[in-house]
Amino acid sequence: MAISDYFKNSFETSNVNSDEQLRNHYYGSDVLTTQNQISTTLKRAGFKLMHVDNHYHEMLFTNKKVEVIVTLLEMSMYETGVAMKVNTHYLISFARGKKVIIDIYNLLDKTLVLKSKGSNYAEYPISNLCDFEIMISSQLTDADRKNVLKLYMPIVGDKVISLYQTLYTFVEDGNYESEILQHEKIIRQMHLRSLDRFVEIRNKLEAIGLLETYYNDNLYIYLLKKPLDGIDFFNNVELSTLLEYQVGEKEYAKIYCEYAIRKLDVNKFERITHTFDEIYNIEPYEDIQLAQAIYSGKNNGIVINNKKFDFARFSILIGAHDVIKETYFVDQEFMDLIARYSFLYQLNEEEMKDAVIRSCDENKNVDYAELAKVAKSIYNSRGKKVGVVPITKVKATTKTNNKLITFLETASPNDFVKQKTGTALTGNEIEMFDQLLRDTNISIGVLNVLIGYVLVELNGQIPNYNYFLKIINTWKRAKVVSTLDALDYINNLNTTKKTKTSYRTKTQKSVPSWYQDYKNDLKPKIETNEEAKTTNSDLEELRKFFNPEKED
Repeated sequence: MAISDYFKNSFETSNVNSDEQLRNHYYGSDVLTTQNQISTTLKRAGFKLMHVDNHYHEMLFTNKKVEVIVTLLEMSMYETGVAMKVNTHYLISFARGKKVIIDIYNLLDKTLVLKSKGSNYAEYPISNLCDFEIMISSQLTDADRKNVLKLYMPIVGDKVISLYQTLYTFVEDGNYESEILQHEKIIRQMHLRSLDRFVEIRNKLEAIGLLETYYNDNLYIYLLKKPLDGIDFFNNVELSTLLEYQVGEKEYAKIYCEYAIRKLDVNKFERITHTFDEIYNIEPYEDIQLAQAIYSGKNNGIVINNKKFDFARFSILIGAHDVIKETYFVDQEFMDLIARYSFLYQLNEEEMKDAVIRSCDENKNVDYAELAKVAKSIYNSRGKKVGVVPITKVKATTKTNNKLITFLETASPNDFVKQKTGTALTGNEIEMFDQLLRDTNISIGVLNVLIGYVLVELNGQIPNYNYFLKIINTWKRAKVVSTLDALDYINNLNTTKKTKTSYRTKTQKSVPSWYQDYKNDLKPKIETNEEAKTTNSDLEELRKFFNPEKED
């Protein structure tokens, strides 16, 4: 004991006190239990409880010559620190104040579970003048602030949330880090009684995931974290449990309902949704947009049962090879993929078995991406293309008298190109055109006109996605919506390549006879046998339309 201690009338504990006897004690109990035990202990020791400050968790005890101020440091639901300040009134104290602290701790150590003396952060010395810097990843939104108040504050209290908000204010708008500051600034601004109180509050912010603390060379870095949104918060077991503990079941249920997303109780309704293969079938003409939703393996809500596929036989075949885990046979995602690929690529049970075997690794796991590639390769190896069309065909409208227009609006890009060039599209080209349909929302008829135009312009070559996208955007600005709009647009483009005659003359020279007849006669008419034989000639005219230089 230092000589000066004999004359001191004031002694105070802390987490990093050089005198180990004057370091805060931490007990394995909640605040209320610890508070009650302290009250009982000091009353038995002859002290009278004079005041309780529940906001700061402070208690004042006195006897004739001694004042004891006890501060409770709520570290968690199950850990509370006890700090003390003792003032004595003696001419020469003989360090009586220090002895009082030691005696009180000894009594508490016998009645409460002592966890530590000082704190885990004692190795990182902190003082009021110690520097710190604040960093953030993003600014708080209104939704973030609501979540902090609604979800986090009931757990840790308003003082902890106040510190969180205060730290944010030190970072100026538009910046992501603060100036170098001193802890004294926070203590003054928040009216904290001591540095230990600040550390207590800081620890709570760390514990609930709103703050990360870093230390190096006498500099603290406080990294502020965004609060979890409602769904993520309630999916966090620790935080949601703490919230329910603090507010009670009824209030917890009320808060939860504010953030919960209403879900359909399917048990109360009969599902009458039709499956994909109930409406569509595999035939030579394909609806490329629907097909590619299956090609990609991303069903986007499309359900396929494929009743033609014998799943029992498939299971026996694949089971005989012992190449996949047994859990796959009850895995809905796996069986959905089998139904999807067998339907789209028209693979039988043997072929699907081979596809699965080729997609397995040494650990008997199925690589779903590889399964899609293998199924597609088996399909391509046949040397033929199939597509998806409605089982119930759409009736022709009065505008589809001309078989060429009908063909443009119903054929897949693959079938159109085969008719135009005699060569089928590759799998990558099919996927590219599907992507264009989904990204741009153009009709299949407009796309086919575009493909025909590009094939002529590039001498039969098919360019990349961006090339087509640029033209589509140009057409959209020109109000090209329907197949007829696209043909009109192409016609206008072709007329500019002719000699400089009148617009009427250019139009008459460049427009094929079928096209002019189509525009002048949109009334319903009875199809004759002769008209029924015009498909090939119409296609020939289409070739002339996309290559007007070859016209007579």
